[in-house]
Amino acid sequence: MYPNLVFSRSRLLALGIVAGLIGLLVSASILRAEPVARLVIGVQTSQTSRELNERYANTAQRLRDRIREATGNTVEVRFVPLASQQAAITALTKGQLDVVALEPTGFVSAVKSQPHVTLLCEQREGGREVRGAIIVHGENNAKSLPELAGQTVAFGPKYAATTGLIAQAEFVRSAVRRYDVLPVVGIDRNQVLAGVRAGDFAAGAIDYTTNFEATGIRVLCRYQSLGTLWASRVEVDAMTNLAIQNALLQDPDFCIVNENELTTFRDSFNLGLKFDN
Repeated sequence: MYPNLVFSRSRLLALGIVAGLIGLLVSASILRAEPVARLVIGVQTSQTSRELNERYANTAQRLRDRIREATGNTVEVRFVPLASQQAAITALTKGQLDVVALEPTGFVSAVKSQPHVTLLCEQREGGREVRGAIIVHGENNAKSLPELAGQTVAFGPKYAATTGLIAQAEFVRSAVRRYDVLPVVGIDRNQVLAGVRAGDFAAGAIDYTTNFEATGIRVLCRYQSLGTLWASRVEVDAMTNLAIQNALLQDPDFCIVNENELTTFRDSFNLGLKFDN
C-alpha cells in the first residue's frame, strides 16, 4: 500500500545493522590494547633471569616511562642474562638484543663487526672512576714492570678490561711481553690479592676499587680503565636511543662516556693484544 515507505523502512533497518556492526568494530579497536614493542637488554651475569629482572626493576620502569614520553610507544622491557661476553657480542650483532652491557673490550670487539653500534653510557660501580693497579708483595724489590722479568704475574680473564688486556697494555708500554714474565691468566681479583699477599704470585693486576690496602701489599703502578659500557644495536632509532640514555643516566652509577677516555682505551686495547706477540 505504501511501497516507498516500506522500502525506506527496509533501507533504514539495513543501514542500522551496518552502523551497529561498524560501532562494534570501532569499540573493539578502542578497547584492544595497543601493540607493545619489546626492548631486550642483555647483561653478562651468573644471575638467573628472575634475579636479573628484579635487580633492574627500577631501571626497567624508567626505560618504559622515558621511551613512552619520547616516542608514544608502550615498551615491554626484558633483561636477559648472558653466560659470556662472546655470547653478548654475538647476540647483539645478530639483532637478538636491542641493548647490551659489555666489558669495554667487548664493545671494541663488537664495533669491529658492527661499526655503527651506538654507545649509550658507562656504568661505574658506586659511580667511581675506574682504575687498575699492578700490585706486588711488600718484600718484592721491583720498582718498575721490567723488573718483574722471570716472575709470576696474575691477570684476570684475557678479555677483561681492567685486569686483562688493559693491564697487559701497561707491560707492553714498558717493553715487557708474555715471554719476559710468567703470566697466569683468568684469576679472580680476590684471588690475585690473596695470592700476592701469600707470595704465590710476585705481582698481579686488580681493579683499583678492590680493598688491597693491607699489610704486605704495595702498588707498583696505576692505570686508567673504563667501566661496563651499554650499547644498542644499529637498528634502534635515535629517539629511542636518547630515551634509553636519559633513563640510564638517572641512576648515579651511569655517566656519559668521555670520548678522550674511550680513545685512550681503544689504544690500550690494541696495545694489550701485542702482549702475547
